Amino acid sequence: MSGQMISQGSTLGTTVEVSEIESLSDGNIIIGDGSGAPTTRAAFASSTGAFTPGANGIVSTGNVDLDSDTALLRLGTNQDVILAWAAANVLAMRNGTNAQTFRFYNTFTSDSNHEKAQLQWSGNVFYIGTDTVGGSARPMAFFTNGVERWRLPASTAHLVGDAASVLGWSATDPSAAMDSGITRNAAGVVEVNNGTAGTLRDIKVRSAFATNLGAGHNLRCLRSANLSVAGTFQLVEDTAYWVYLGLTTEALTIKHVEFAVGTGGTGAQTAEIALASTPLAPNKAAQTLTKIAADGTLSDLTGTGVMRNTTTLAASVPAGTHLWAGLRTAMATNEPITSGLSHDWAQGHILVTATASALTGAGPWTGTIVTHALTAQGPNLSAVID
Repeated sequence: MSGQMISQGSTLGTTVEVSEIESLSDGNIIIGDGSGAPTTRAAFASSTGAFTPGANGIVSTGNVDLDSDTALLRLGTNQDVILAWAAANVLAMRNGTNAQTFRFYNTFTSDSNHEKAQLQWSGNVFYIGTDTVGGSARPMAFFTNGVERWRLPASTAHLVGDAASVLGWSATDPSAAMDSGITRNAAGVVEVNNGTAGTLRDIKVRSAFATNLGAGHNLRCLRSANLSVAGTFQLVEDTAYWVYLGLTTEALTIKHVEFAVGTGGTGAQTAEIALASTPLAPNKAAQTLTKIAADGTLSDLTGTGVMRNTTTLAASVPAGTHLWAGLRTAMATNEPITSGLSHDWAQGHILVTATASALTGAGPWTGTIVTHALTAQGPNLSAVID
């Protein structure tokens, strides 16, 4: 036999001629560790050594240790598949800057006939999935505690869970409790909840407002969803009218509250507009309105046409605000008649505060449900960002 053997210990990398090893008796190999006299180890023997010949190579009857943090196990003709120690209890597969792939086979007949799962780096993207060559496409599932939770079907871009599955989010990080989620309610029905099925929550849709789009803005004019009735609502002195504009889906800066006057008021003018918020959306009940901003410099309400505050509000309204526009007049003689809103049906989209006093005050105000009527029930108020 000819060839070489690499010894271990501090002399790692030193070669020993096989002819020298063969001269030893009983299949033993003498390997020095660099610290003194060589030791005798029964490494290769016909039947009693740590390694014995097998039908397809060398068979180990014990442990195989690579006692070095820098030792590498290289595979392949080009030695380009490399396993290495990376840290305590950490196995690494690495080869410089070459992207690596690890495969688990479901079946393997040949390179052209197999099914496998694969962990792979490619194009600086990390991929996890299944693949096949000459076999069948297979699904992939995610499970915890031995129970399957989600599944990716073999041939469709679907993520499928069971009836109790929730796709959820927390307020901080994934380890925190969910406070919002999406889940199945019934066949063809999806619900938004707080992470617990049946505990329903709101969904925000950018187009939920009746809005006009302006350059550079997604929301320009916020209006009520109630039906408008032209020029038919008589304002009552010192009564504040509140109109629900919707739940904001983004932060806004509101500059004006607008409304249309069909018949002007008379006498000295006292009037204010306001923006306010409530904790809840309209819910068929009275609500507490908290002032966001207000202004008492309005267009001349003894005239007609579109009226607004003449001093810009520049009111910052955060996303997620239940936003209301308010109007109060206290003319010296008669109050204006404005275009109105109807069909509230006591839902609470229009609220009123009798004897409200000036809306430029601190507030808050209690808005009560308006009496059902087939005619206008409040002024048509809108808010604009320009």
